[in-house]
This record gives sequence, C-alpha cells and structure tokens, in this order.
Amino acid sequence: MPMLDELIENDDDVDDDDDDDDDDDDDDDDDDDDDDDDDDDDDDDDDDDDDDDDDDDDDDDDDIKKEEKKRKKERQFLSLLNVITLAVSNGIKYCQKPKLPVKRNDVVLKLTRLSRFQKSILQLRSNVVVVVVVVAVVVVAVAVVVVVLVVVVVVVVVVVVVVVVVVVVVIVETQSCAQAQLPPRIIITNA
Repeated sequence: MPMLDELIENDDDVDDDDDDDDDDDDDDDDDDDDDDDDDDDDDDDDDDDDDDDDDDDDDDDDDIKKEEKKRKKERQFLSLLNVITLAVSNGIKYCQKPKLPVKRNDVVLKLTRLSRFQKSILQLRSNVVVVVVVVAVVVVAVAVVVVVLVVVVVVVVVVVVVVVVVVVVVIVETQSCAQAQLPPRIIITNA
C-alpha cells in the first residue's frame, strides 16, 4: 500500500522535524545558558573593573595630594626666596643711593648751633663753678665764725672762772686778815 508507506514516511519526517525542533530548542536553551554565563562573567569583569577603578582613584588621589604638597613647598620656597632677594636688592639700592651734597649754609648753621651749645655749656659750667665757690666760701666763713664763737665762749668761761676764783680767794684772805688783827676776846663766865 503505497499510500500508507507515504504516510508513515511523512510521519517519520514530521517526527524528525519535531526532534530537530526539540534539538533546536535545546540548542537555544544551551545558548541562553551560555549567554547567562557570559553575562555573569561580564558582571564579574565589571566588578573587577570597578575595584580596579577604585584602586586607580585612590592612587590618583594620593598622587594628587603628593603633587599639591610638593607644589605648596615649592611656592613657599619661592616666596621666601623672593623676600630675601627683595631685601638684598633694597639694601644694595640704599647703599648705592647717592648722598645729597652738603650746602655751606647748612654747615655754618650747624657750626653756629654747635657753638651756641658749647657756649651755653661753658656758661653753665662757669655758673656751676661760681655757685660751688660761693657755697664753699660761705661754708668756710660759717665754720670760722663758729670756731671764733667757740673760742670766745671758752675764753669768757675761763675768765669768769678765774675772776670767781680770785674773788673767792680775796674774800677769804680778807676775812682771815681781819680776824688776825682783832684783839682776843675775853670771855667772862660767872663763877
């Protein structure tokens, strides 16, 4: 029966086609699994890349900080060098600055002022000397007067003492002489 054979063959073809389709589906599933694995690998790679990026960022930050410190030190050194250079240049300019010519009138005026000052000093010295001499003379005169007064007082005291002694002696002698010239007294007693 040719018709039956054709049908069986057709059915086999259909089964084969179904098998092929199933195989294709399996292949598709495998492909999907492979894709998922690839995606996971990509994610892992991305994570690794992120970690690498973080490390790179940290390194970059450290490098930037080091560079900033270095530049800051350089700026400080340059500013210090500029200050020193400016000070030296100003000192040199001051030393090289030409002196103003001195006018004769200024010299005369200065000498006049100096001579006036010297005159005032000399006058002050002479005044001081005069005052010292006057004070010394007054002190010496007072001392002499005091000494003279002391001597006079001593002399007066001595004279007074001598006079008193002489007067006392004279009085005593006079009385003794007067008693010697009187006759002896007769004392009469009643028996």
